Amino acid sequence: MQAVRKQAKGAGGASATGHSALPSRHAKDSPGLSRRQRIYLCAVVFGALLAGGLVAHALWSANVTMAGGIVSSGDLEAAWVPDSLRWTETNDWKESSDTQAGTTVKSLADHRFGPGDQLLIEQDFTITGHGNNLMVEFALDTPTWSANPVWQTSWMVVDDQGVDVGPGGGPDAVSQAITVGPLQPGEDTFTVQLYVEHTDPAALNWALDGHSDTVEAWPLGDMRLSVTQIRGAGA
Repeated sequence: MQAVRKQAKGAGGASATGHSALPSRHAKDSPGLSRRQRIYLCAVVFGALLAGGLVAHALWSANVTMAGGIVSSGDLEAAWVPDSLRWTETNDWKESSDTQAGTTVKSLADHRFGPGDQLLIEQDFTITGHGNNLMVEFALDTPTWSANPVWQTSWMVVDDQGVDVGPGGGPDAVSQAITVGPLQPGEDTFTVQLYVEHTDPAALNWALDGHSDTVEAWPLGDMRLSVTQIRGAGA
Protein backbone atom coordinates (compact mmCIF):
# COMPACT_ATOMS: atom_id res chain seq x y z
CA MET A 1 0.00 0.00 0.00
CA GLN A 2 2.83 2.42 0.78
CA ALA A 3 4.62 1.45 -2.42
CA VAL A 4 1.61 2.39 -4.46
CA ARG A 5 1.43 5.83 -2.82
CA LYS A 6 5.08 6.51 -3.51
CA GLN A 7 4.68 5.56 -7.13
CA ALA A 8 1.66 7.81 -7.60
CA LYS A 9 3.38 10.73 -5.92
CA GLY A 10 6.62 10.14 -7.82
CA ALA A 11 4.82 10.66 -11.11
CA GLY A 12 5.19 14.35 -10.29
CA GLY A 13 1.99 15.41 -12.04
CA ALA A 14 -0.55 15.11 -9.25
CA SER A 15 -0.81 15.31 -5.50
CA ALA A 16 -2.47 12.88 -3.27
CA THR A 17 -5.69 14.86 -3.55
CA GLY A 18 -5.67 14.57 -7.35
CA HIS A 19 -4.75 18.18 -8.27
CA SER A 20 -1.79 18.77 -10.59
CA ALA A 21 1.12 20.79 -9.05
CA LEU A 22 2.98 23.51 -11.13
CA PRO A 23 6.77 23.48 -10.83
CA SER A 24 8.13 26.55 -9.01
CA ARG A 25 10.35 29.09 -11.02
CA HIS A 26 13.69 30.18 -9.63
CA ALA A 27 14.07 33.85 -8.76
CA LYS A 28 16.87 34.45 -11.29
CA ASP A 29 14.57 33.49 -14.16
CA SER A 30 12.33 36.66 -13.67
CA PRO A 31 12.72 39.39 -16.47
CA GLY A 32 14.85 42.53 -15.63
CA LEU A 33 17.38 45.11 -17.00
CA SER A 34 21.01 44.36 -17.30
CA ARG A 35 23.59 46.65 -15.67
CA ARG A 36 24.53 48.19 -19.04
CA GLN A 37 20.91 48.92 -19.88
CA ARG A 38 20.33 50.58 -16.51
CA ILE A 39 23.39 52.84 -17.00
CA TYR A 40 22.21 53.87 -20.49
CA LEU A 41 18.69 54.63 -19.24
CA CYS A 42 20.05 56.82 -16.43
CA ALA A 43 22.20 58.75 -18.87
CA VAL A 44 19.23 59.43 -21.19
CA VAL A 45 17.03 60.62 -18.34
CA PHE A 46 19.81 62.84 -16.93
CA GLY A 47 20.48 64.35 -20.38
CA ALA A 48 16.80 65.14 -20.87
CA LEU A 49 16.61 66.83 -17.50
CA LEU A 50 19.76 68.80 -18.19
CA ALA A 51 18.53 69.99 -21.60
CA GLY A 52 15.21 71.03 -20.17
CA GLY A 53 16.95 72.93 -17.44
CA LEU A 54 19.14 74.89 -19.92
CA VAL A 55 16.16 75.94 -22.03
CA ALA A 56 13.96 76.93 -19.18
CA HIS A 57 16.58 78.55 -16.98
CA ALA A 58 19.13 80.85 -18.70
CA LEU A 59 21.94 81.73 -16.37
CA TRP A 60 22.56 85.23 -17.79
CA SER A 61 21.90 87.52 -20.81
CA ALA A 62 23.22 90.82 -22.09
CA ASN A 63 22.35 93.39 -24.78
CA VAL A 64 23.80 96.60 -26.18
CA THR A 65 22.12 99.55 -27.92
CA MET A 66 23.62 101.04 -31.08
CA ALA A 67 22.92 104.65 -31.99
CA GLY A 68 21.49 104.74 -35.52
CA GLY A 69 22.38 108.36 -36.19
CA ILE A 70 20.73 110.61 -38.78
CA VAL A 71 21.05 110.15 -42.55
CA SER A 72 20.96 113.41 -44.51
CA SER A 73 19.88 113.36 -48.12
CA GLY A 74 21.91 115.15 -50.79
CA ASP A 75 20.84 117.38 -53.63
CA LEU A 76 21.76 118.07 -57.25
CA GLU A 77 20.51 121.05 -59.24
CA ALA A 78 21.45 122.60 -62.57
CA ALA A 79 20.57 126.02 -63.95
CA TRP A 80 21.52 128.17 -66.90
CA VAL A 81 23.23 131.45 -66.08
CA PRO A 82 20.93 134.21 -67.39
CA ASP A 83 22.14 136.28 -70.36
CA SER A 84 25.30 134.20 -70.81
CA LEU A 85 24.51 132.73 -74.23
CA ARG A 86 27.01 133.95 -76.82
CA TRP A 87 28.14 133.15 -80.37
CA THR A 88 31.61 133.55 -81.81
CA GLU A 89 33.03 132.85 -85.23
CA THR A 90 36.28 131.12 -84.30
CA ASN A 91 37.94 130.33 -87.63
CA ASP A 92 40.98 132.29 -88.78
CA TRP A 93 40.65 133.94 -92.15
CA LYS A 94 42.50 136.46 -94.24
CA GLU A 95 41.16 139.16 -96.50
CA SER A 96 43.72 141.46 -98.12
CA SER A 97 46.08 142.43 -95.31
CA ASP A 98 43.60 141.90 -92.46
CA THR A 99 43.67 138.78 -90.29
CA GLN A 100 40.78 137.95 -88.03
CA ALA A 101 41.14 135.38 -85.27
CA GLY A 102 37.50 135.38 -84.18
CA THR A 103 34.44 137.56 -84.40
CA THR A 104 31.74 138.02 -81.83
CA VAL A 105 28.44 137.37 -83.51
CA LYS A 106 25.95 139.92 -82.28
CA SER A 107 23.08 138.73 -84.45
CA LEU A 108 22.83 135.30 -86.00
CA ALA A 109 20.18 136.54 -88.39
CA ASP A 110 22.58 139.11 -89.85
CA HIS A 111 25.65 136.90 -89.91
CA ARG A 112 26.55 134.82 -92.98
CA PHE A 113 28.42 131.55 -92.78
CA GLY A 114 30.21 129.79 -95.59
CA PRO A 115 32.26 126.62 -96.03
CA GLY A 116 35.05 126.38 -93.46
CA ASP A 117 33.46 128.84 -91.07
CA GLN A 118 33.07 127.65 -87.51
CA LEU A 119 30.59 128.94 -84.97
CA LEU A 120 31.22 128.52 -81.26
CA ILE A 121 28.08 128.58 -79.14
CA GLU A 122 28.73 129.05 -75.42
CA GLN A 123 26.36 128.90 -72.50
CA ASP A 124 27.27 129.09 -68.80
CA PHE A 125 25.48 126.96 -66.23
CA THR A 126 25.78 126.19 -62.55
CA ILE A 127 25.72 122.89 -60.71
CA THR A 128 24.72 122.92 -57.06
CA GLY A 129 25.51 119.68 -55.32
CA HIS A 130 25.32 118.54 -51.74
CA GLY A 131 26.73 115.07 -51.38
CA ASN A 132 29.86 112.99 -51.01
CA ASN A 133 31.67 111.40 -53.97
CA LEU A 134 29.20 113.09 -56.28
CA MET A 135 29.92 112.05 -59.86
CA VAL A 136 27.80 113.64 -62.58
CA GLU A 137 27.32 113.10 -66.28
CA PHE A 138 26.60 115.91 -68.72
CA ALA A 139 24.62 114.98 -71.79
CA LEU A 140 23.43 117.29 -74.53
CA ASP A 141 20.29 116.39 -76.39
CA THR A 142 21.37 116.06 -80.00
CA PRO A 143 19.91 119.02 -81.90
CA THR A 144 17.89 118.03 -84.96
CA TRP A 145 19.94 120.31 -87.18
CA SER A 146 23.18 118.55 -86.16
CA ALA A 147 22.22 115.68 -88.45
CA ASN A 148 22.32 118.04 -91.43
CA PRO A 149 25.41 117.19 -93.52
CA VAL A 150 26.03 120.92 -93.96
CA TRP A 151 27.16 121.10 -90.37
CA GLN A 152 29.76 119.22 -88.37
CA THR A 153 29.08 119.49 -84.64
CA SER A 154 31.07 118.71 -81.51
CA TRP A 155 31.01 119.86 -77.91
CA MET A 156 32.88 120.08 -74.65
CA VAL A 157 32.39 121.32 -71.09
CA VAL A 158 34.93 123.56 -69.37
CA ASP A 159 35.14 124.70 -65.75
CA ASP A 160 35.30 128.30 -64.54
CA GLN A 161 39.02 128.34 -65.36
CA GLY A 162 38.40 127.29 -68.95
CA VAL A 163 39.80 123.78 -68.40
CA ASP A 164 38.17 120.92 -70.25
CA VAL A 165 36.54 118.56 -67.75
CA GLY A 166 35.96 115.76 -70.22
CA PRO A 167 38.25 112.75 -70.69
CA GLY A 168 38.95 113.42 -74.35
CA GLY A 169 41.02 116.57 -73.96
CA GLY A 170 39.02 118.34 -76.65
CA PRO A 171 35.64 118.54 -78.35
CA ASP A 172 33.73 115.25 -78.60
CA ALA A 173 30.78 114.17 -80.70
CA VAL A 174 27.52 115.76 -79.62
CA SER A 175 26.18 112.31 -78.78
CA GLN A 176 29.09 111.70 -76.37
CA ALA A 177 28.31 112.16 -72.65
CA ILE A 178 30.87 113.91 -70.47
CA THR A 179 31.62 112.74 -66.93
CA VAL A 180 33.00 114.96 -64.18
CA GLY A 181 33.54 114.61 -60.43
CA PRO A 182 33.62 114.10 -57.65
CA LEU A 183 32.22 117.60 -57.15
CA GLN A 184 32.91 119.69 -54.09
CA PRO A 185 29.81 120.52 -52.03
CA GLY A 186 28.30 123.82 -53.10
CA GLU A 187 27.97 125.59 -56.43
CA ASP A 188 30.25 125.16 -59.43
CA THR A 189 30.10 127.05 -62.72
CA PHE A 190 30.71 125.33 -66.04
CA THR A 191 30.36 126.32 -69.68
CA VAL A 192 28.94 124.32 -72.55
CA GLN A 193 30.94 124.91 -75.72
CA LEU A 194 29.21 123.74 -78.85
CA TYR A 195 31.22 123.89 -82.07
CA VAL A 196 29.34 124.09 -85.36
CA GLU A 197 31.36 124.03 -88.58
CA HIS A 198 30.00 124.78 -92.03
CA THR A 199 31.31 122.03 -94.33
CA ASP A 200 29.17 122.11 -97.48
CA PRO A 201 30.88 123.96 -100.38
CA ALA A 202 27.68 123.76 -102.42
CA ALA A 203 25.58 125.66 -99.92
CA LEU A 204 23.15 128.13 -101.45
CA ASN A 205 24.39 131.04 -99.38
CA TRP A 206 27.89 130.84 -100.82
CA ALA A 207 29.12 131.89 -104.25
CA LEU A 208 32.48 131.61 -105.98
CA ASP A 209 32.99 135.36 -105.73
CA GLY A 210 32.47 135.22 -101.98
CA HIS A 211 29.13 137.02 -102.08
CA SER A 212 25.57 135.83 -102.36
CA ASP A 213 22.17 137.35 -101.93
CA THR A 214 20.65 133.95 -101.23
CA VAL A 215 20.01 133.21 -97.57
CA GLU A 216 19.46 129.71 -96.22
CA ALA A 217 18.39 129.49 -92.59
CA TRP A 218 19.04 126.68 -90.11
CA PRO A 219 17.23 127.42 -86.84
CA LEU A 220 19.27 126.21 -83.90
CA GLY A 221 16.20 125.65 -81.75
CA ASP A 222 16.48 124.69 -78.09
CA MET A 223 19.49 122.81 -76.76
CA ARG A 224 18.84 120.89 -73.57
CA LEU A 225 21.54 119.86 -71.12
CA SER A 226 20.99 116.88 -68.82
CA VAL A 227 22.93 116.55 -65.58
CA THR A 228 22.69 113.12 -63.99
CA GLN A 229 24.29 111.60 -60.91
CA ILE A 230 26.14 108.41 -61.71
CA ARG A 231 27.93 105.72 -59.69
CA GLY A 232 31.69 105.42 -60.01
CA ALA A 233 34.24 107.31 -62.03
CA GLY A 234 33.82 106.99 -65.76
CA ALA A 235 30.56 105.08 -65.41
